[in-house]
Amino acid sequence: MKKFFVGLFVGAALSFTVSAHAEVVNMIGKVVDGVFPVFLDGKELSNQAIVIEGTSYLPVRSAAESLGLDVEFKDNQVLLNEPTGGKNMVTTTQESNVLDFDQSQPEAELKRYQGAAQVVEKQIETNKSKGMDTTDLENTLQKMQNTINQIEGIIQQKMSSPEYKQEQLKAIEDKIESTKLDIVLAENAIKLNVQNGIDYQQQINDLQKQLEDLEQQKAELENQAP
Repeated sequence: MKKFFVGLFVGAALSFTVSAHAEVVNMIGKVVDGVFPVFLDGKELSNQAIVIEGTSYLPVRSAAESLGLDVEFKDNQVLLNEPTGGKNMVTTTQESNVLDFDQSQPEAELKRYQGAAQVVEKQIETNKSKGMDTTDLENTLQKMQNTINQIEGIIQQKMSSPEYKQEQLKAIEDKIESTKLDIVLAENAIKLNVQNGIDYQQQINDLQKQLEDLEQQKAELENQAP
């Protein structure tokens, strides 16, 4: 079952048969108030929604095709139909307090939703300053915040696992070995009296400080409870 969430796409009406001509004529000369990302299964689509006078508009073809619908323009109408051979089940995440996200990439998803939430917060402020209703946006923001909290919980659980600790230790140990190698190379450059404008002694001092920091990070991580 395919689920979709239209991020920041509030108040837009998308029917299976949409009259196009009159609406387009009415939009001529109108000012676009905002442009917002659109999400499908937690993934941002290439096309964005726009807001004109408090109503959001979405490129029909890109949205419909993303949802698995057939698109046809006929008799000044945009026709959206389910593909022949089976019904495309679509549900919205408005039924849930948490939005869809890729649990295999929690760090990336956290960054995505934190950025999207900031955009929504700014739009809420803008709409309030214009006396516009922000109920839908505030509901969307609440769901985003719920999603962020859930993702943070997954990350916290991941960080407390023995596997994550071993991955972190391995990464630090690799940096330690790389830093030690850089120190040796700098020391050899001094011995060979290499003249290229680089202060190798200062470089060694900086690398040794980095090495001390890495050794401390490793010790702290090793002393953490499993």
